[in-house]
Amino acid sequence: MDGDLFEDVYRVGEFQLQTGRGRAASHREAANCRVPRCAGYDFDDVKPDSTVITLSWDKVAVPFKVAVKVNDIVEASIPRQLRGLNQYYWESWDDVANYYLASKTNLDEALKDEDQSIKTEERFDNLLNKSLILEAMGRKDDATAARNQALEKASAQQLYFYGRQLQGQKKQEEAFAIYRSNAKKFPDYWTSHVGMARVYSGEGDFDKAIKEMQSALTGVPDDANRSNLEKYVKRLQSKDDINR
Repeated sequence: MDGDLFEDVYRVGEFQLQTGRGRAASHREAANCRVPRCAGYDFDDVKPDSTVITLSWDKVAVPFKVAVKVNDIVEASIPRQLRGLNQYYWESWDDVANYYLASKTNLDEALKDEDQSIKTEERFDNLLNKSLILEAMGRKDDATAARNQALEKASAQQLYFYGRQLQGQKKQEEAFAIYRSNAKKFPDYWTSHVGMARVYSGEGDFDKAIKEMQSALTGVPDDANRSNLEKYVKRLQSKDDINR
């Protein structure tokens, strides 16, 4: 560190920090510190790309803002992260595409990377993500086609959890359509019965919902899920909609 940061407490409003990559300077007016003889720092107004750091000493406190261009840093690191074996896994390209989609910084690059993920290995996951990217780009027909392609490749569990995702987005009728489709495609799988129990529960037909949940109990593979399904049965017996 260049200079004495606290050489003079009452000159703390003017200091310089020397790092390996350059010098940061601050010229802030000191504020009174509520706690006497305190020494330390606090982080305030924390955001994904910035924060306010308050350095304090005795009765003096100096706040200053630190900000970084997070998206620029992440995007600059992506080519390096895709070197070596990572470039041969569908998950790597899917993760990159998800980043661009979530940050909404470069949807064209997101689509390009998702296509590379699909080229590496076509799966429900990357096809569904491609549909989301296309939807974000305003290409609704293409998004629907990619979504339908994804649903064709989905397993019983993937369809069920996709339905749950739709319910979390308040798309109840779309979720129920997925559950019905799951029951037709995988009629004997336990999550298909759970999905249909949710459909009947939402329609107020608790007797059918209980029957479906009891069918699910005969095929549930583990104790944790069995316990959850048993709780659902009790709720349905009390005529409590399990979708709420």
